[in-house]
Amino acid sequence: MTNKELNIQIVNLRAIQNITDVYQQVAAMRMRKIKDTVIQNRKFYESLSEVYMETQRFYSKTKALAAKGARYSPMLVEKTNGKSVAVLITANTGLYGSVVKDVFDLFVKDHKDSNSDLVVVGRLGRNWIQALKLPKPFKYFDLQDGIEYIDAGIKLIFDYVSNYSDIMVYHGLFKNITNQPAKATKVTQKTAQTEAESPETPGGQTLSFIFEPTIERVLISFEEQLVYSFFDQSIYESALAKFGSRMMSLDTATQNVSKALAAARLASPKMKHRKQNKRQMDLISSIDLWK
Repeated sequence: MTNKELNIQIVNLRAIQNITDVYQQVAAMRMRKIKDTVIQNRKFYESLSEVYMETQRFYSKTKALAAKGARYSPMLVEKTNGKSVAVLITANTGLYGSVVKDVFDLFVKDHKDSNSDLVVVGRLGRNWIQALKLPKPFKYFDLQDGIEYIDAGIKLIFDYVSNYSDIMVYHGLFKNITNQPAKATKVTQKTAQTEAESPETPGGQTLSFIFEPTIERVLISFEEQLVYSFFDQSIYESALAKFGSRMMSLDTATQNVSKALAAARLASPKMKHRKQNKRQMDLISSIDLWK
């Protein structure tokens, strides 16, 4: 490598370093903007989702008893199609580290041969699914990576998946800045009646809930007001995990660029010395020729 080529490499490395630094700052800004809200809401929605699932199971048992002529008479009208859907949340662009691919791998593992309908969000996921040539069709939605576009995208996707009885969302989960594992979140779930269980003793245990005014009204409230919030939370969890993973990925890239830049800067004076030494040797050789 010539000294000119080395100088060009140093300039290019500086440019890459500036770009990664800017991207890292943007990711940090976006992460800070949603981090506190997402984490504060996480435990609340997880607990509320557990109550919703238990209420669904209890309601399923009351329907079975009503069919046998018991005093329970649920009147809730089913509004879903009775089918299952798996929703994969990916991204439109790269530089998100391994979290997006980890989520994709978990999704494919769980649903390569399942009967669930598939929904893919983000161009990366669409391209990977198409590359695998899965025999199953899928519904695609585009979701911009910036947090300012999330709300509009969530509404569009939820309007489609809300027709399903069983909704599973695959997304990243932010645990800390160095750990963003893949996760599958149940937003809603079909419930099956078990003959051996009764509403009073599901699984052999007493269900510690009192439904007011009725279990039907409680479920209607969940479905009209809270299921969307569960879905919304999972999308924001995905965004937070991606921004955290991007920060780590860019930090690693910045460190690698810094090492390469330091090595190039160190090589520059050595190359200059070698060039000077060569000139001196050429000069000495030319003097010897004239003797």
